[in-house]
Amino acid sequence: MLLLDCETPRSLYHQTSTCYLLLRDDDFVNEHATRENTAVSIGHEALVFSKPKKSWTEFFHQKFRHLSVGKLYKFSDKVLIGVFSITWLLTWFLVLPCLIFLPLAKVLLAFFVIRMALLIVMMYVGPRKLGASFETWKTPFLDFMYAFYYLVTGAKALIAKKVKWKI
Repeated sequence: MLLLDCETPRSLYHQTSTCYLLLRDDDFVNEHATRENTAVSIGHEALVFSKPKKSWTEFFHQKFRHLSVGKLYKFSDKVLIGVFSITWLLTWFLVLPCLIFLPLAKVLLAFFVIRMALLIVMMYVGPRKLGASFETWKTPFLDFMYAFYYLVTGAKALIAKKVKWKI
């Protein structure tokens, strides 16, 4: 849930006594949210559930749309997301093969284990703070699978000239 302060111009949303705005679109947040008009709400009441897509085609189309709008993000956000994505992909596609061939394999393995341990802890603690649950033993497998998905879908979104918003 995004909480915008009541001083935000009326044209952005219909002003109510509580000034809450439930958002479905990251583009609005990217364009209008600032430190002064935005707050983070953590807890079960802040969770928003949406109906899942009914087919793989709809699912991949939605994910492709989400990744394709990254071109419109602020430069600083692009840098942060880019550094995160590159280091994450390098973890799976470069570090693991290097463990076999490099003399510093123990150092790389230590970094990999620390990263995975932190990821597992975050996937254990985060959902509990939100009043949800997640089977943390799935984390390494899902992280590995998502690397392939992200690489293919992200590359497709980067080279796309025009994105259809409806199938």
